[in-house]
Amino acid sequence: MKLSYCKKIIAMGVSVITAVSVLSVNVIASPVFNDVPPTHWAHQFISQVTDQGLMIGDAFGRFRPDEVLNKFETAKILARSAGFKYENVSAAEQEFYDAAYEKHKTFMNQSNFARWDASANREIAFLLEKNILTIADLTQFVSGGAGNTEELRPLTRSQATVYITKLLERQSQAQAHLTTNFFRDDAQISAPHKPFVYYLRSLNIVTGDTNNNFNPTGAVTRAAMATMLARALDFMPNSQPNPGVSNITNISGTIDAAFANINAIQILKASGERRIYRVTPRTVINVDGVPGAFAGLVTGMTVSAVANNDELIDIRAHRGGGGAPNTFLAEVDGIVSSIGQEGGTRTVSIEVKTVNPRDNTIVTDVRTYTLASGARITRSDEVIQFADIVRGDIVTARVSGGTAHELALEERLLILRDARLLEKRFNEQTGQGSYLVIDNRGRQHTLRVSATTNISRRGTGVTAWDRLRVGDVLELTAEYGLLRDISAYGVLSTADGWIDAIHIGRFQSYIMLRNASGEVNRHFIIPESTDVYSLRVGNRMRVRLDSDEIATVLLLEEASSVVVTGYVDSVRTSSVTLTNTQPHGTNGRRIVEVDSTTVITNTRTGDHVNFNAIRTDQRLYVVFHSSNADLARTITILMD
Repeated sequence: MKLSYCKKIIAMGVSVITAVSVLSVNVIASPVFNDVPPTHWAHQFISQVTDQGLMIGDAFGRFRPDEVLNKFETAKILARSAGFKYENVSAAEQEFYDAAYEKHKTFMNQSNFARWDASANREIAFLLEKNILTIADLTQFVSGGAGNTEELRPLTRSQATVYITKLLERQSQAQAHLTTNFFRDDAQISAPHKPFVYYLRSLNIVTGDTNNNFNPTGAVTRAAMATMLARALDFMPNSQPNPGVSNITNISGTIDAAFANINAIQILKASGERRIYRVTPRTVINVDGVPGAFAGLVTGMTVSAVANNDELIDIRAHRGGGGAPNTFLAEVDGIVSSIGQEGGTRTVSIEVKTVNPRDNTIVTDVRTYTLASGARITRSDEVIQFADIVRGDIVTARVSGGTAHELALEERLLILRDARLLEKRFNEQTGQGSYLVIDNRGRQHTLRVSATTNISRRGTGVTAWDRLRVGDVLELTAEYGLLRDISAYGVLSTADGWIDAIHIGRFQSYIMLRNASGEVNRHFIIPESTDVYSLRVGNRMRVRLDSDEIATVLLLEEASSVVVTGYVDSVRTSSVTLTNTQPHGTNGRRIVEVDSTTVITNTRTGDHVNFNAIRTDQRLYVVFHSSNADLARTITILMD
């Protein structure tokens, strides 16, 4: 587990929400959720919003209707409802999104809350520009701080009426609407919210409970949000088909192959179909009941997943053999309140936060489970014994009935010595950096960097997050995935070899260097140390390394491959025409052919992309095959 329990108490199991608009009419078949039977009170509304692609279930086939929405999840839903798109975005729309983010990013990035969910920053900025959210609203997303325990605040019923009214662009009608004391708890509804509550009641978007109470401070569950949005669809302005709709599918099968070079896996389905799906930083990965990474997805695993076109949103993988049975297991999040053992029977009691469906309040109860024979128990992905469980541990249990098959305990404080830095990552949307680190036991950890993280490197002293080098030896302390302190040192060395591939990234580039033994290693290039555009695939180089990053290069033998940069003038079925090309300083036009062996990379995202990602006016960096002067070996999209 990577999230603290205090976050889970409020989020009640953060849902995976796909990037689509509520206004879309490119519908998919109504999903069947194993926790939303036809008799469920919100079945009709959940079907309607999932038909629209607004909300989806998880890889276990659950909708989780009783889980509480926090403000960040709400922001993503509202943004899509207001037309925020993730696919087929026009230049004008992208300009609007970028301008909104640039205008508001300072406030969001300077948030003093460690649990601020920066993945929603783009959507929040969009809503601020649309006047659906205000800066004052953002101060209510997280509670606590300044040394106190932080929690993600749930969306309340009265707050939901304000946001939905703004979504409908009917603030003036609501303010002019006659407010009455129709609800028995009218006195508990705040004066600023009353016009919105009673206006939406007049449209039958919100109603009271069986006792005619509105419960204004009650938390909104996923089922309740689905109900309100489904009822609001009839009043949505400009409800036209949204070309940004995603194609959401549920997948089950076996991992047939894993491709580390492009972060993708091939899944063999029961029908015999094989298809490759991309694993991105946004993909939620769960391996044997605990959060995992791409490296944990291996050939032979059985999987269930949710995909958006060819990108995996949520994947649950199981190794098979021992541990949990290959059937659906419910997940229970909580705190270990007691452990017991009598004879051969082992029990664990878990304090759990749940939602009371009558009034939407969060209540606490204690559930006791008997551990199955051979139950898998882990702490921070490492198998431990039953005796190692400690009262107060944060735990996710996978259970069926009163039996627990897996217990995953969270390590709150992480202290590492002799770890190594594998990769530096930068989230362009949030402006935050993170490190992928491997410890001396071979476990990988993704650790976030904040403005309060103390970073130092031997010979440099206090430094910026991007000044550490891949391959550095590390000592660090982190809490819930957020770095407190990290110190590093590196080793200088040299390496000779031939360049097999060049990846030009927006923030950092790297080359694949093949040595005389045929071994291929990736080496990042220290920014501003080397002109990456002067490098050629096939060149024989000697590089001076600071840890595993290139500080200087020496050309030993020049390759015969041709390199061209230029702007896309036109795109055909299997070729593009470039203008203003610059092979060795000579301007002109050039036709670039592609085939199935051509590797295309987008500098902005760092992802490998398909040929259809190339568009007119983009700037490309092309390396041709030495044996075919017209066929591209690699294409890097330098500018959109």
